[in-house]
Formats: sequence, C-alpha cells, structure tokens
Amino acid sequence: MPWAFFPGRSDYVPGDPLAEALGAGRTNRRASPPWIRLFQQTSGHPWWLPWRHDGRGCPGCGQRVTFAVWTRPRADRCAYSALCLACGRATSEYVSATNRGMSEASLSGSEWSPPCVAVARLRRAVFSPPQG
Repeated sequence: MPWAFFPGRSDYVPGDPLAEALGAGRTNRRASPPWIRLFQQTSGHPWWLPWRHDGRGCPGCGQRVTFAVWTRPRADRCAYSALCLACGRATSEYVSATNRGMSEASLSGSEWSPPCVAVARLRRAVFSPPQG
C-alpha cells in the first residue's frame, strides 16, 4: 500500500508523503485577501452588517469598489468603517454618540499582516458586539 494516494497520478511517489498531504511548499493562489474575507464574514451570520457601496473612488487605488458601514462598538461611540475591496484600504473613524460633533481623527491604511492602526480599528469596530 502506498504512503500517499493521488487520484489521477497512480505512479507518483512523493519524497515526503506527510508534507505532500499537508500541502507543504504549496500556496493556495485562490485564497482570498484578508479584507475580502472580513467583508464576506461580516456580511453574513452572526454579524449581518449592512455594508453600503460608497460611490466615490478609493483614494488609494482609484477603484469604485469601496463599501462602508456604521457600527456601535461601545455605548458612547459609533464607528464609521470604509473598506476598498480592490486594494484593502481601510478607513476608520470613531464618532461620539453622546457629544454631538465630537469625533476622533479618521485613520486610513492598508497593511493587514501585521495590521496597521486603521485596520485594527476597523476590525474592532466590525467584530465588536453591538452596544445599546
């Protein structure tokens, strides 16, 4: 019995069957970028975020595939998050829910691993459970 079986390649014998079976040395070229996975995950259960298309072009790449959402990560704070699906540029702005007109500076960035401050704030805003 062979160490590893590959359908359609019955004569193939890998040098390291375990590593071959676990996919060592290969990358999945069809894997989605992290911002696409975030968008897809938060669009469905259990988050169901109402992402809306922002018709303006992305300041980073110029594409018109930016989506935005308002969330409430804390009882005293709302968060505006925008995400470009083409380049992954994230924009996050926190706005006070109690003091009208008070907001933190808007941050933008596109470093996902490790995440820059803008991406970390966007993640926190969209994955936090909604507050009152």
